[in-house]
Amino acid sequence: MSGSLHPRLLPASIANLHQLSELSNRCRPKNGEDRVANPETLALRLRREGIDLTASRVLSWRGRWEGMALIGRRGYSARIADFILTPQLRRQGLGSWLLREILREARLRADRTLEMEVREDDDVASALAVANGFQAEGRLVGYRRPGEESYQRAREDLAAGDLVEMDVYHLARALVRRGDPAWPWLLTGESTAFLGSPHRAFHRGEAMVLISSPYRSPVWILSLLPGRLEKPEDSLPQLINGLLLAFPGRTWCTPRLFPEAFAAAAFEPAGFRREPTARQHWRLDLRHHLVPEPEPEPEPDS
Repeated sequence: MSGSLHPRLLPASIANLHQLSELSNRCRPKNGEDRVANPETLALRLRREGIDLTASRVLSWRGRWEGMALIGRRGYSARIADFILTPQLRRQGLGSWLLREILREARLRADRTLEMEVREDDDVASALAVANGFQAEGRLVGYRRPGEESYQRAREDLAAGDLVEMDVYHLARALVRRGDPAWPWLLTGESTAFLGSPHRAFHRGEAMVLISSPYRSPVWILSLLPGRLEKPEDSLPQLINGLLLAFPGRTWCTPRLFPEAFAAAAFEPAGFRREPTARQHWRLDLRHHLVPEPEPEPEPDS
């Protein structure tokens, strides 16, 4: 690592998974919102999220790594999967500089779109997104249903079982063909295709669902797909109640990644309650974004 007084950006590929995990944990607030990173969970993220470590960056200052930006790439599309700084370097202009450098490099790679998800209460990140031309795509929400409620409600609501297990890869292919292209990166078939056991997939008719291991509580509902020509409320609540009946007594959760209107139609009829915090989905069309000249590095306070 360099001992320069000015921050520098280096390819994240020079670091190993232990170093990147340690840096992630130093950067994140210990508020329970983010899970602690370790090499195993980071390796899964790199695989599922299509993170390119050669396009990702670590921020070096005074011989230490003090921030990083993880970049996912698929064809002409890219995503900022992580954008974090250590607490002592925040609110000094480094975040703005780092984002502008990411945009400049993405445009030089000929990427056409760049997206990210940001906590709705993160005013600094939201302001950076707006200042750099990102457009808000919509709110992303999560839901939860406690285990003690699950079995009784499922027995009351489910008309017929009809829940059939399927290959996760077949669900991924269906998401590629029929999924909404505007959905967040992690709900897409491309992300789903990299998942296998212990994840499970089921269908009821043409409606499909992806879940984490049903033998570890909470169980996470990671993606949903209604049948052809169906609205979410037409088939997804019945599919979800089939899960509750098949695996009683579990607490069920969803990540804060489902578009607001879709999630309300799918989860609320099945007795799920919305989580209090949400995320905003941001997208930037890089084809109309000029390549800025490299900016001088800001000088953080000592």
